[in-house]
Amino acid sequence: THEDNVSLMSSCASAISQVALGMSFESGDEILTTDQEYPSNAYPWSVAAQRANAKYKVVKTANEQFEVSTEAIIEAINSRTQVVALSWVQYQNGSTVDLARISKACKKHNAKFVVDAIQGIGVMPLHFDDMGIDAVCSGAHKWLGSVLGSGFLLTTDSLRSQLVPLQHGALNHLNF
Repeated sequence: THEDNVSLMSSCASAISQVALGMSFESGDEILTTDQEYPSNAYPWSVAAQRANAKYKVVKTANEQFEVSTEAIIEAINSRTQVVALSWVQYQNGSTVDLARISKACKKHNAKFVVDAIQGIGVMPLHFDDMGIDAVCSGAHKWLGSVLGSGFLLTTDSLRSQLVPLQHGALNHLNF
């Protein structure tokens, strides 16, 4: 990963918002997520879909333990899917999704894969360059042991070149 692909953010929510609201969507596009996303990963994508008249497609939880099914996510990806936006580790129960399998399905349909990694980064290994993920969004205050108000956005060159910066100022360090 090249250092230009790391942008310092104030939180995981600000990183997700930068990607969701900094991308360009069109009417008929789909943004795919699940019904178990934390509001920081749900609301920005919902707003992005509303602004573009795109479809905010939600995969429903398949069991009483609120575990997200990797298979159900993969089955929901299609040629209209522009982004799959998921949490790596679910905040309610700690369940995980298979990032490699979902990434492979995204690539098959030319969809971007954006991962909210705040619940797992620093505890479990994440090999960004090998995973085929387009963006990793995270705060640094949980398992990375930083203070509130620090986070990051890690993107591929391809995605970074498509994003329009949302904030401009002396305290922003956005590599765009």
